Amino acid sequence: MRFGRLFWWRREVSGLAGGGPERALRRRGLVRRLRGPVAMLAGVPMLSVSLVAGVSLAAGGAGVAEAASASGAGNTTIFAGIDQPEGITAGPDGNLWFTNSSNNTIGRITPAGHVHVFAGHGIDGPAGITAGPDGALWFTNNGGSIGRITTSGAVTTYTGTGINGPEGITAGPDGALWFTNQHNDSIGRITTAVTPAISGFTPDSGAAGTTVTITGHNLAGATAVAFGGTPATIVSATATQLVTTVPAGAATGHITVTTPAGTATSHASFTVT
Repeated sequence: MRFGRLFWWRREVSGLAGGGPERALRRRGLVRRLRGPVAMLAGVPMLSVSLVAGVSLAAGGAGVAEAASASGAGNTTIFAGIDQPEGITAGPDGNLWFTNSSNNTIGRITPAGHVHVFAGHGIDGPAGITAGPDGALWFTNNGGSIGRITTSGAVTTYTGTGINGPEGITAGPDGALWFTNQHNDSIGRITTAVTPAISGFTPDSGAAGTTVTITGHNLAGATAVAFGGTPATIVSATATQLVTTVPAGAATGHITVTTPAGTATSHASFTVT
C-alpha cells in the first residue's frame, strides 16, 4: 500500500466506537470475515494478521511494526524517507534496491533500514527493477528506456524502437532481461555483457560421437551442453567457440549451452543420424 493510505488505515482500525476495527471495516465493505486463520480483505485471502492501532513513521529511515501475526509470519515494518516507490529487488550486494518513481531516483536500503538514494541523468520515472546476471541492477524508465545501475551508482541507459513505456522487468533463465512495454502491448528482451548466445554450429547433423563446434558469444566458463535435452561432454570452450561431441541417445533437437549467466539455445535444430 502507498504511504498516503496508511493514515486511512490508522483511522479505520484505531478502535472506533461502536464495534471496533472489525465493524468499521465491515461498514466499508472491506472485511467479509475476520475470524480463524484466514481473513478476507476486499475478497482476497490473507495470512492471519492481528491489526494494531496505527502506524508511526520515524525520521531517518527507522520504522515500527504495523501488523504482526501470532505465528511470526506477516510482521511489517515501515520505513520513511521514500518517495512513491514502485519496484524492489534483492541486490547482489546483500541490500534491497528500489525505484522512486516521483523523484526520479534509485534507492538502496540495507536490511537494517539505512537508505541511500542515487539520482542523475539516466533515471527517468523508474518503475521495475531486478538484479541482472552481470552483477548490476536493471530498471525500466517510463520515459522510454532501460537503465542499468552498478552497486556503486554508475548509470547506463539503453534506448531503441522496441522499448516503449517499459514497466516490469525480470532476469530470464537465458541470461537476458525481460520487460513489459505498456504503450505498445509487447514484451521486450535486452541482453547484458555476459548473456550467452549461440550463433551457429557445424556440422549440422551427425551420429553419436560426432565432434561439433558451436560458435557464439560469452560461451567461456560453460558448465553444460546438451543436444535435444541430452547432456553432452564439453571438450573445450572459449568466449566465442565451444567444442563438444554428440552424446549417445541424443535425439534431433536444439543445442543448449549453459553458463553461470544463463542458458543459450540454438535457433536451428541439430539432426541426429
